[in-house]
Amino acid sequence: MLKINEERFRRFIRKARAAIRRADKTDMRGCAPCKKKLLERMKRPKLPRVLNAEVAFHCRTTPTARPQVADLDLYGRHVLFDANSLLAVEVPESAARYARERRAAPPQANGALWCHHQPQWPLIQSPPLKLVLNVTDRCNLACRYCWVRNAPPDDGKPPTMPIKTAIRALDLLKGRQINVSFFGGEPLLAWDVLEAVAEEARKRTPEGQPRPRLHVTTNATLITATMAAKIKQRGMSVLVSLDGPYKVHEVQRPWPGHNSYAATLGGLIALNSAGVRPYLRATFDDPDTDLAGLLEYFSEIVEAGLASGVSIEPAVLSEGCATGVLTAEGADTLARRYHDAAEWYVARARTGKVLDFAPFRKMIQRILYTRHAKSECGAGQGYMMIDADGSIHACHKGGCEIGHLDYGIDESRRAAWSDNRVYHQRKCMTCWARYLCGGGCRHHRLTLSGDVRGEAEAPCRIKKMLIREALWILAELGPERCKAFIR
Repeated sequence: MLKINEERFRRFIRKARAAIRRADKTDMRGCAPCKKKLLERMKRPKLPRVLNAEVAFHCRTTPTARPQVADLDLYGRHVLFDANSLLAVEVPESAARYARERRAAPPQANGALWCHHQPQWPLIQSPPLKLVLNVTDRCNLACRYCWVRNAPPDDGKPPTMPIKTAIRALDLLKGRQINVSFFGGEPLLAWDVLEAVAEEARKRTPEGQPRPRLHVTTNATLITATMAAKIKQRGMSVLVSLDGPYKVHEVQRPWPGHNSYAATLGGLIALNSAGVRPYLRATFDDPDTDLAGLLEYFSEIVEAGLASGVSIEPAVLSEGCATGVLTAEGADTLARRYHDAAEWYVARARTGKVLDFAPFRKMIQRILYTRHAKSECGAGQGYMMIDADGSIHACHKGGCEIGHLDYGIDESRRAAWSDNRVYHQRKCMTCWARYLCGGGCRHHRLTLSGDVRGEAEAPCRIKKMLIREALWILAELGPERCKAFIR
């Protein structure tokens, strides 16, 4: 809580009264609302103020950009955001109005905005650096939004990846550090495949070289003490799907004939007993989801030492969910829920106990340290997915085949994915948030429009919600306080 100097406050009151008398207006003595307004005004930081911890390009630039500054009204706070430099400046309302009407920097922020430079990223054709092995489409749960469960059947694909196929997939890395994620379905239903790949990765890693990087995304319901010990021994990192407390999780992620919530918590406990601290992932498909309530719930789990952090993500059309978050009404509701979550996050940060919430953390980090994003991910470039039948896909969600283990990567099919830079996404280069979102998910674009460079309005809208909340959080907490927990 900001402390107000008593003498300074009294001087402020005296000056205000004198001004009122000069204007021949009613004296404010004894007017509680007026005193409250003065107090609130004094709590406000001196404006304008820069919300970035540093302002610099961390890549090559050219002075060819068309300047663009967004005037953002963030719940009463006014922020001018430079799309090219990522500079964020909080200004008074009058300065924001000046910038909006004249399309020029207000006197208070003159010289700090309207950057003519833009980041330059040369096209790099990256070989595969990370593989996602979709080891099985089978799952013991019946999650209502699962895209595998809702996808049309593929009769020609084996239900579980043969071990020989999984081992062959490692050849794509061609002597580089082995970096493999196991995905599904529920990958632990193919535990023998995971163990075989882990052992082969160990054999292929020369002594003295970095150990293989192995990761598994799981619902954790099948994890036993023995399995957890082996996960620890192999050095695997773990992402556990947990959607919230019992009433939330059990409805969204049922296990017919079982208590999926209890089983997931049992898996979390087994992992922690073995010395593995997983990250959590929650998914929601209702825009009116109580995100602040979920953050409170997950913070208790993190504080208990059962997890290191959490990401709460909306299911999207490409994942086969209901489409509530994709409607205009749903988007407005979701925006309110995200702000509730941001208010919870700020209140929590002021206590010194910050929850690692990935959607906010990633955007705050990019703004705070002016880290321009050239793309959303390296799908089809740095990472690829291998399906159970040996087909190679650009993205782990599938449906984007670019080759096969029998003949390798088909560059003609990969070409649409090879250049993942934001420059090529339609409309992105006129958007104020382009270098924070990096152009968004191309698989969303493919699913929604049939083109990896097509339109994806709803996911774009959701990403801008997160960016606006990140800017508001920075304005509320200030860059110095944010630096303490976001590096």
